[in-house]
Amino acid sequence: MQSGNTVRIYNEAVGIKGGHGRLIRVNSQGYYEISLEIQGKFYESFLPISSTAIISMEPETETVEKIDIER
Repeated sequence: MQSGNTVRIYNEAVGIKGGHGRLIRVNSQGYYEISLEIQGKFYESFLPISSTAIISMEPETETVEKIDIER
Protein backbone atom coordinates (compact mmCIF):
# COMPACT_ATOMS: atom_id res chain seq x y z
CA MET A 1 0.00 0.00 0.00
CA GLN A 2 1.48 3.31 -1.02
CA SER A 3 1.42 6.51 0.98
CA GLY A 4 -1.53 8.77 0.15
CA ASN A 5 -3.97 5.94 -0.58
CA THR A 6 -7.58 6.32 0.46
CA VAL A 7 -8.26 3.78 3.20
CA ARG A 8 -10.94 2.44 5.51
CA ILE A 9 -9.87 2.57 9.14
CA TYR A 10 -10.82 0.31 12.04
CA ASN A 11 -9.75 1.10 15.61
CA GLU A 12 -11.87 -0.16 18.50
CA ALA A 13 -10.19 2.04 21.15
CA VAL A 14 -11.48 5.25 19.55
CA GLY A 15 -14.64 3.74 18.03
CA ILE A 16 -13.69 3.93 14.36
CA LYS A 17 -15.46 1.23 12.36
CA GLY A 18 -14.79 1.64 8.66
CA GLY A 19 -13.93 5.34 8.84
CA HIS A 20 -12.57 7.02 5.72
CA GLY A 21 -9.19 8.64 5.49
CA ARG A 22 -5.89 8.88 3.67
CA LEU A 23 -2.74 7.11 4.77
CA ILE A 24 -0.02 9.74 4.98
CA ARG A 25 2.80 7.53 6.24
CA VAL A 26 3.78 4.79 8.66
CA ASN A 27 6.14 6.34 11.19
CA SER A 28 9.01 4.55 12.90
CA GLN A 29 7.48 4.96 16.39
CA GLY A 30 4.71 2.45 15.57
CA TYR A 31 1.90 4.72 14.39
CA TYR A 32 -0.06 5.24 11.20
CA GLU A 33 -0.21 8.92 10.32
CA ILE A 34 -3.67 9.34 8.80
CA SER A 35 -5.81 12.20 7.56
CA LEU A 36 -9.12 11.05 9.06
CA GLU A 37 -12.45 12.24 7.65
CA ILE A 38 -15.04 13.10 10.30
CA GLN A 39 -18.32 14.74 9.22
CA GLY A 40 -16.82 15.99 5.95
CA LYS A 41 -13.71 17.52 7.51
CA PHE A 42 -10.22 16.04 7.68
CA TYR A 43 -8.14 15.73 10.86
CA GLU A 44 -4.54 14.58 11.13
CA SER A 45 -4.44 11.51 13.36
CA PHE A 46 -1.81 9.18 14.75
CA LEU A 47 -3.20 5.70 15.39
CA PRO A 48 -1.15 2.84 16.87
CA ILE A 49 -0.35 0.11 14.36
CA SER A 50 -0.90 -2.59 16.99
CA SER A 51 -4.61 -1.78 17.42
CA THR A 52 -5.53 -0.33 14.03
CA ALA A 53 -6.50 -2.05 10.80
CA ILE A 54 -6.43 -0.17 7.52
CA ILE A 55 -7.78 -1.45 4.21
CA SER A 56 -7.12 0.20 0.87
CA MET A 57 -10.30 1.30 -0.89
CA GLU A 58 -8.64 0.77 -4.28
CA PRO A 59 -8.03 -2.76 -5.56
CA GLU A 60 -4.49 -3.81 -6.38
CA THR A 61 -3.61 -3.14 -10.00
CA GLU A 62 -1.07 -5.95 -10.18
CA THR A 63 -1.65 -9.64 -9.75
CA VAL A 64 -0.27 -10.68 -6.38
CA GLU A 65 1.48 -14.03 -6.22
CA LYS A 66 -0.47 -16.55 -4.15
CA ILE A 67 1.20 -17.81 -0.99
CA ASP A 68 0.73 -21.44 -0.01
CA ILE A 69 -0.28 -21.78 3.63
CA GLU A 70 0.11 -25.07 5.41
CA ARG A 71 -2.95 -25.87 7.49
